[in-house]
Amino acid sequence: MIVALASLAALTVQASPAAADDVCGKPVGGAILAKYTELGRETGPLGCPTDIELDNPDRVGKRQEFTGGTIYWSAASDAHPVWGTIGGKWGALGHEGGRRS
Repeated sequence: MIVALASLAALTVQASPAAADDVCGKPVGGAILAKYTELGRETGPLGCPTDIELDNPDRVGKRQEFTGGTIYWSAASDAHPVWGTIGGKWGALGHEGGRRS
């Protein structure tokens, strides 16, 4: 029992939350931060974050919205930005909850 508790304590100490940067007053972290940084952060096409990281409505992955678009992340597809005409059309069709072909 003591060994199991010590092992659990070691795992707890080693585990740390994903690093996040404060950007325009909002935290941006993990794979979303990596993609955001690749795209130029607040001086890039996405601009500043408008919200914190959120669960997607379909409960598959996460997203974070920015003034110029959204970065979506899932374990299956990694992080991808959606903005411009494609982002607008996808939004008009209901995002994740929209019609599937």
